[in-house]
Amino acid sequence: MKPYRIPEMATKYIAYDMIHRYTGLPAFAEARTRLLYAALASQPATSKHSELYALVAGLLQLGLDTHDWIDTDRSIGSEADMRARQLKVLGGDYFSGRFYHLLAQAGELAAIQKLSAAAYEINRLKMDQYMEMQQEQLDGERYVDFGVAQRAELLLAFTSLLDEELAANWHLLAETVSRAELLAAELDRLHDPAGFHWSLGYWLLQQEAQASRADIHDRLTEELKQSVSQLYDYAETLGASMAAEVRGIGDALLSAPHIFAPAFNETR
Repeated sequence: MKPYRIPEMATKYIAYDMIHRYTGLPAFAEARTRLLYAALASQPATSKHSELYALVAGLLQLGLDTHDWIDTDRSIGSEADMRARQLKVLGGDYFSGRFYHLLAQAGELAAIQKLSAAAYEINRLKMDQYMEMQQEQLDGERYVDFGVAQRAELLLAFTSLLDEELAANWHLLAETVSRAELLAAELDRLHDPAGFHWSLGYWLLQQEAQASRADIHDRLTEELKQSVSQLYDYAETLGASMAAEVRGIGDALLSAPHIFAPAFNETR
């Protein structure tokens, strides 16, 4: 298996000074992209296109995530805010479009169809989640279910390309990595005043009037550790090279700085 280098390959498509200067970008979906690459690269039938498929999946996910960053409140905002909003729209469209261009260049029309269908399903799930948020009907469990389903969808688009043994466990593996990645991201949002609203921590605190952010931090940290433990268990059933990648994904998720020492000034 070639060394994993998808983030480096993606840099040429995402390193735009204007975007980084005015708005920044969401985090690259490192754990999921690395898992997809490891799965495809481990099989003779898909190893030839493993980097291409993982790259375009990562870029498409970045486009979807960039659109999620768009502030829908247009009633207020400076010129800089308007510029940031416009760049998020354009950046999201650009990253989403790159997957189509790269696959079309390679003649991979079937992959375009698979990923387009997955993107449609992700957006449908996001609309359902948004409606429940607006109606204040969401709870922590439902939030996680939505997030895991959205994160796993692009991975599941490649199920039919995997051999029978891996395909049989791919859904569980994709969901476990997606859950662990979501929990790690939500630990970050728990510490981010700007990103806390409508985060998992927000919904959990709505449910539990007596809980504090520190309580939620401890709970999410424990759930993250449990998800990574599941990844380690799955790794034992895989071939040597892919097992090493899965363990590496788990190690990286556990190394997130916010899982160790919470420091909150507020009790909620």
